[in-house]
Amino acid sequence: MSKTNEIIDKKIKVALYKSVADNIQAELSEIEAKEILLINKSVYITSKDDDHAHLPKELLGLIRKQGGLRDSLRVAKERLKDLKAKD
Repeated sequence: MSKTNEIIDKKIKVALYKSVADNIQAELSEIEAKEILLINKSVYITSKDDDHAHLPKELLGLIRKQGGLRDSLRVAKERLKDLKAKD
């Protein structure tokens, strides 16, 4: 592969990893906002109409998603760093 093609190929890969990292960060921020809204929602734990049993499950799901997204973001940033270091 020619030097020019290698440079173009690297720029494309860097742009793709940046895009992925940005998308993961946006999704993570959205989930963190949902978590804040969920835990700060003033609800009665038991009520006649709704026992709110879904809230712990929803919070658990948000926490699991955050963990997976943080791992994915870490991997994307590491790959981006490795690509940038190859010069």
